[in-house]
Amino acid sequence: MQEFMQLDRNLKLRTLTVFLVVLLGSSVGPNMTIYYVKYFGAVITGILLVIVSISGFFWWPSWRLFS
Repeated sequence: MQEFMQLDRNLKLRTLTVFLVVLLGSSVGPNMTIYYVKYFGAVITGILLVIVSISGFFWWPSWRLFS
């Protein structure tokens, strides 16, 4: 914990932000999937999940390069 507290303020803020994004995405995502299955149907929800997963795969590394 002492090592973390010695990090630069920006690094601590980025670490906290990434943690919160992953935490909220992991807790909200499955519930939204259940809702979308009821609203759109399983096939369309599956297609949407694949699109989001693929776009997240390509977007996330490029975001790290430019930030």
